[in-house]
Amino acid sequence: MDKKSLDERFNQTRDLQRTFSYYLLAICGASIAYSFQLVYGQKLSWSMIPFVIAVTFWMISFYYGFYRNLNEIKALNMEFLKFYTNDGDNIKIESINRKETSIINNFDIQVKCILLGYSAFILWYIVEMIERTWGYCW
Repeated sequence: MDKKSLDERFNQTRDLQRTFSYYLLAICGASIAYSFQLVYGQKLSWSMIPFVIAVTFWMISFYYGFYRNLNEIKALNMEFLKFYTNDGDNIKIESINRKETSIINNFDIQVKCILLGYSAFILWYIVEMIERTWGYCW
């Protein structure tokens, strides 16, 4: 594979990852806003524990997604060094590998927190339905 096609693939992959990360950030923001709209005016109760857990996971996911995008900007500069220079400096290569690992780990945490948040939100909604049907379940 020549350098030009490698550069094109790299750019396509980076753009796809960035788009997906922005999509996940939008999902987190919308989920937080929608969930607060649902509980506006309600008093705090023990049945809201899953709700608090859900919002916490979404906030963590949002933080890691935002942090991932900041790290990606920093890592892109290092990627250009990796592809366009041939100086063979091991310190730079190790730094690039650490940044890439950090970006991947942040993305994994972002996705896992979104899924855990939705699981907790569904649990909270089920508890709310039980409370509305049979009264307090605590």
